[in-house]
Amino acid sequence: MKVILKIARQELETLFFSPIAWLILIIFSLQCGISFTDKLAIFESSQYSGTQLSDLTIYMFSSSSSFFAQLQKYLYLYIPLVTMGLMSRETSSGTIKLLFSSPVKLTSIILGKYLSMMIYGLLLVIIMMTICVGGIYSIQNIDYGILFSSLLGLYLLICAYAAIGLYMSCLTSYQMIAALSTLVVLGVLSYIGGVWQNVAFVRDLTYFLSINGRAGRLFFGLISSKDLVYFILVIGLFLLLAIIKLQDDRRARGMFSAVSRYVGLIATVLILGYVSSRPAFTIYSDVTAQKTNTLTKTSRDLIEQFDKPLKITAYVNILEPTAYLGLPSNQISDMENFEKFIRFKPDMEMEYVYYYDQPLEDPRSTADAAELLKQAKRKAEAERMNFSNILSPVEIRKIIDLRSEKNRFVRQLNYEGKTTFLRMFNDPQAYPGEQEISVALKQLLVKAPKIGFIAGHDEPNIDGMAEQDYQDIVSYLGSRSSLINLGYGVFTLSLAKDIPADVDVLVIADPWKAFTAAELDKINDFIAKGGSMLIAGEPGRQSFINPVIAPLGVQLKKGIIIQNTKDIGLTYALAQFSAEAGVIPAFRETVSYRIPVALPNAAALSYSTPTPQAGKAFKVAPMLVTDPDKNWNRISPLLGDSLRLSYNPNEGDQKGVIPLAYALNREVNGKNQNILVIGDASFFSNGELSKQNINKANYVFTHNIFSWLTGGSFPVDVSRPRTIDNLLTVSRGDISIFQIIYLGIIPGLIGVFGAILLIRRKRN
Repeated sequence: MKVILKIARQELETLFFSPIAWLILIIFSLQCGISFTDKLAIFESSQYSGTQLSDLTIYMFSSSSSFFAQLQKYLYLYIPLVTMGLMSRETSSGTIKLLFSSPVKLTSIILGKYLSMMIYGLLLVIIMMTICVGGIYSIQNIDYGILFSSLLGLYLLICAYAAIGLYMSCLTSYQMIAALSTLVVLGVLSYIGGVWQNVAFVRDLTYFLSINGRAGRLFFGLISSKDLVYFILVIGLFLLLAIIKLQDDRRARGMFSAVSRYVGLIATVLILGYVSSRPAFTIYSDVTAQKTNTLTKTSRDLIEQFDKPLKITAYVNILEPTAYLGLPSNQISDMENFEKFIRFKPDMEMEYVYYYDQPLEDPRSTADAAELLKQAKRKAEAERMNFSNILSPVEIRKIIDLRSEKNRFVRQLNYEGKTTFLRMFNDPQAYPGEQEISVALKQLLVKAPKIGFIAGHDEPNIDGMAEQDYQDIVSYLGSRSSLINLGYGVFTLSLAKDIPADVDVLVIADPWKAFTAAELDKINDFIAKGGSMLIAGEPGRQSFINPVIAPLGVQLKKGIIIQNTKDIGLTYALAQFSAEAGVIPAFRETVSYRIPVALPNAAALSYSTPTPQAGKAFKVAPMLVTDPDKNWNRISPLLGDSLRLSYNPNEGDQKGVIPLAYALNREVNGKNQNILVIGDASFFSNGELSKQNINKANYVFTHNIFSWLTGGSFPVDVSRPRTIDNLLTVSRGDISIFQIIYLGIIPGLIGVFGAILLIRRKRN
């Protein structure tokens, strides 16, 4: 050990008696200071202008354009400059022969020189730590765990780069060639992860070898054993390669012996790396303050209920637009989206099935069988896939018929014979997130609520794409916000038949025809048995809906609600939540936002205690109400110049706090029954939800409604507490002081100290 320390000391003296080590420290400290103060100034300006900031630790230090991410790019260039002379200098000067003839072990030589690089790397980390001190001063409640893991990640990266540079220095007597060779190896390790991804076993090995992104998880506060083992193996590999190279230089070996040593070492490292990266052997530590890299307790509780094998089969239609996300070349990245769940269920099995068929999401895209085959072969050739492994439309339908899924890229979860779909989505994220995966898992454990939309009276279509229809939020496969992807079973039903006994919620929305007496009896029977309902009417069609809600004591009043607000349509009512709405748990958070619900055409509601009926009486409370200063109920028809319409009590106009929605609740046979009656049926239509005209709560309000109607069983709540590092505590004057410190004082001190040392060395 003394020999190793002595060699390390001598190597550090040599390093710091040359200007390059000091120049790198000065330039690195300047780049750190510029990166930090520039980002700090940007966020301070945003906060000063009134922007609400959040997750400042991540955005300042961890994201793709953050402080640590930028430094990672600089290290790629700096480390080869300090490692290039470690052994090549010995070779070019001839001192290598003295080392070979000395009693010093070659292992000690390599470890001593490597230790010097580790110490130099610590100096770089210390410079970064001074920036972290500035971050601690600047960000209230900064996440210390992220700072620690990020510094650890960069230090491991420095050590890995140094080991590679040391080995490359053993291969040549020319320092520049050693530096360039190190850059080449680093480049190869950065891009090898994308090589041979079409070959299953090789895919895992090349992906393991890739150094690209290894520090990325550490930047976000997730320390995993597979990343730590990777750095240890890479460092150990190149140090051992350096030792073997020196041993071969000291004593010549036969070709077979030399090659077998290298092959054996590399094979051992690959095997250890492959095994250590398997989910069953991976250990995780989430060091973030709020455990943002870990599943929420709700999701953990769900996954822990799966005590038997869980299989996820991805069915990838290679002709579908999102197919590239599941192709073999992207398979490992695709699987990483499930890593949070695999962490708690490492025996989760994932399988990929590739097929081709006509994508059905776009009805305009049609092709005959011959054209489909031709397109599929071209796609397979372009992606270097074996076409014999791709199923035809006939073959895939023998396994599973995915036409109901529009032949999209979809996964099927299978647990003890129960199955459910997990879809990809038509948004920038594309992949299912924690909520969508948890919803699918829960569907395997409990019965999903069934929501029946009554049809047969010209109601809007839940599968239609017209503005008045409800596809976007009810049945659209490509939306993570649609009810079908939040865990609900949705379908249309006709009152020509009896309402199925397993229907949990019945929806009547904007009928254009009157219900028959027989149909009303079926609806009343459903209510009497404790079924929950959403009943939505429209102005002008009150007569169709009032017979349905009459037994409840609720009625849609004559007229239409007027909105007296500039730049908003005359009948575009902005409904406010009532005080009573905030008492209902399903709506409490939404009510706290104080954001209105937009009702494009709303009818006022009234309530009077109904004639006593069998069963317990409902508790009735207004859910949405008007603003008495901006709304009134217009009884007379809208005629003439409606743009100049004003409140006129002489024409029957009614003003005040007018109910626009009522929530009814009671208990029937031990079951909680909820009914919502609302005077507008367009608030969750395709057209209204697609409008970006005002800030409105329509989407979340609709979700709240169905969660309330189904007893809160779905969707799965994976919400997290609000982050606490949301405030900068520095002013522009403070940032100017930081600039003086980081761009002047620290680099200046390094330069002065280095100059003194170099001058003293020269005099001696």
